[in-house]
Amino acid sequence: MAIEAVNLGLTMHMMGGFNDDLARELLQIPDLHAPVVAISIGYPADPNTLPAELAAKDLVPRVRKPVNAGRLAIRSAM
Repeated sequence: MAIEAVNLGLTMHMMGGFNDDLARELLQIPDLHAPVVAISIGYPADPNTLPAELAAKDLVPRVRKPVNAGRLAIRSAM
């Protein structure tokens, strides 16, 4: 989905920090399912339309940690 969004000129942001009870209520998610991520998707706005402090943050290059700096938790199906 993310690759196709970029192909269409869209941006996506996945969020783990959201109100899952509110999401369950608004989206009528049955108890059988657990909401674990929320995704915002849309066309990027012109940074010049943002307040100055947000525009400055938006124009700074993103710096990511090296892959080996994080931890990956894998649960076995066994």
